[in-house]
Amino acid sequence: MKKRILSLVLCTLIVATLLVSCGKTDLDKAEDYINTHSLRESEPYVTLNLYIPVKSVSNDAAREMQNEFNKVIEPKYKTRIAFHLVPEAEYEQTVKAQAALAKENAEAELDKTPAGIGDNFPKENNFQFDIFVATGKSMIQSFISADYLMDLTEPLTTTYNRKLSDQTQYNSIPSVIYENAVFTSTVDGNTVNRYYGVPSNFLIGQYTYYIINKENADKYYFNELGDLESRIANLKSLIEKDAAIADKNAYIEETIQTVQGDYRKRYEYSSDEYYVEVKDTPVLDTSRLYEGMFCISSMCRYKDRAMQVISEIYTNPALHTTLQYGASNVTYKLSDTTYTSTQSETFGQQLTVKTVEQIGDSAAYQIDVKYTGNIVNLYTCSALGYDPEYGYYLSLQNKDATAP
Repeated sequence: MKKRILSLVLCTLIVATLLVSCGKTDLDKAEDYINTHSLRESEPYVTLNLYIPVKSVSNDAAREMQNEFNKVIEPKYKTRIAFHLVPEAEYEQTVKAQAALAKENAEAELDKTPAGIGDNFPKENNFQFDIFVATGKSMIQSFISADYLMDLTEPLTTTYNRKLSDQTQYNSIPSVIYENAVFTSTVDGNTVNRYYGVPSNFLIGQYTYYIINKENADKYYFNELGDLESRIANLKSLIEKDAAIADKNAYIEETIQTVQGDYRKRYEYSSDEYYVEVKDTPVLDTSRLYEGMFCISSMCRYKDRAMQVISEIYTNPALHTTLQYGASNVTYKLSDTTYTSTQSETFGQQLTVKTVEQIGDSAAYQIDVKYTGNIVNLYTCSALGYDPEYGYYLSLQNKDATAP
């Protein structure tokens, strides 16, 4: 029997809250938080680097994104991020080379010289290797073998389990996502699960639906006969026994269709003409969990700070939106979009939400959404194929999903 999965993303009710909220942007809210958040004086100023694969990014767009990202991270955690936005074709080779360099210099002291006059943050050392996005399971396995990866089992199952999985937060990721992104090892003869990164969110699988022609099926009392598969089998049997039907196979095909699609596929058929029944729920393709996993290098000198940054990306829409689209009013701008809700709690209402409109040269800042974290705490962008209710229906579909 397949193991039931909870949603990888936010709960249905709170998604609606996210969609109808407006006024202050997430960057404004982040600044409000910073103003009320105090840091201990003893905490040092830290500079970490973060490697991420990109489709295309100009130097100017990369600099603007990094500046906007650090406006939130620096005052909140006394941490600065130096981004390395590497073309996808060169990414794995680049990251492996940097990991090897960091390993060779694992005992070397970090140069903590300030990056500039009057700057509290140290400059990035050329042998640093702190946070990176993994692009697949084989990459992670090779890094584990080379001892390049930090084991995240403890923080992801203790300190950050609640922060990343609290479903009362609209922008959270349930901890069950980790249960399938697992590597096993043997300790004292026992098999144990180890976690080496935080997977990105994505829409799980597809449904298989029965589309039943009501007019035909009702002749055989389709809705009065037990469970779904029994009703389908009985309907076919009754059609085959009906002497008045000449071409029974054609009639069965007309009466019972099997189609695949996402959660919203069911709404494409008129409720007056068809019964739409779920034959199979989506099944998680576990290999996808490792395509876009945020990891921490075993050579990172400030692993707690690195974990704070990853947690912030996954739970702070401001940071995720900046990482995905670049700097506001440089490579994207926020626009008001009004649409008619199809959600159960707000059905038929006109809702206005913030959506992203990419501006300027489209090649100036392009990163695959699977490499930037929790897709649901991201402002939607029609150019990427996302509408304002994408997260709502992704949530419903992923709650139905099962693991193989």
